[in-house]
Amino acid sequence: MPTPPLPEPDEVRELRDSLAEAEHSVGRHDPETAQVAWALGRALRRAHRHPEAREHFERALAILTNERGPGHPETAALHHDLAELSFAAGWFVQGQRSAERALDAWAAAGQDDGQEASLDRLLLGSLLIAQGCHDEAEPVLRRALDFFSSAGDVESAEVAAGQLHLAKVLGAQGRVDEAAARYRRAIEIRRRVLGATHPGVASALHDLGVLYEADGRSAEAQDVWREASRILTGAS
Repeated sequence: MPTPPLPEPDEVRELRDSLAEAEHSVGRHDPETAQVAWALGRALRRAHRHPEAREHFERALAILTNERGPGHPETAALHHDLAELSFAAGWFVQGQRSAERALDAWAAAGQDDGQEASLDRLLLGSLLIAQGCHDEAEPVLRRALDFFSSAGDVESAEVAAGQLHLAKVLGAQGRVDEAAARYRRAIEIRRRVLGATHPGVASALHDLGVLYEADGRSAEAQDVWREASRILTGAS
């Protein structure tokens, strides 16, 4: 017997009603309608309804691109949401295209080296890594990390994520010592930002252990895996 579908969240139902109301009051192609469709797409993403979320993001994008132009910050932000959605859904090639279009839009808006563009570079790097494109990912990630460093942001969750992504790239390229240093830096940041017992710290320790094990450094791998296990089990 098939499993019945999960009930729709209240947030999604309310936004569906708001979208119908906007379509009736201002029209299907009005920017106000696009904003509601965008919000509905985000709600559907949170509900893990990825294909339908993409439909609403793409609808909002088409309207706002027509109204604002392809180089507007809202257009860039919608491409970002599509890239994030694609990463979550495992649509890595589509996500790469969306992240690249977001960067094109930020460049057209004169914000190519801003924080939002740098966040999109981190996202693009992760999408490239997911496809095994490590050599392409490295300069993208380094540029993003350079921005955060120049802005004085050296200990944020985003910087930790960038360090982890770059560590994976370096590890895949056989640059083990460089990769280990990046993992250690990410672990240090996560301890300070998230707390020493956060699962994100354990996850980064696990990845460092995998790197060591692949390099034949089993004793070091076992040490960091034990540390990760203590975090996850709450042992002292």
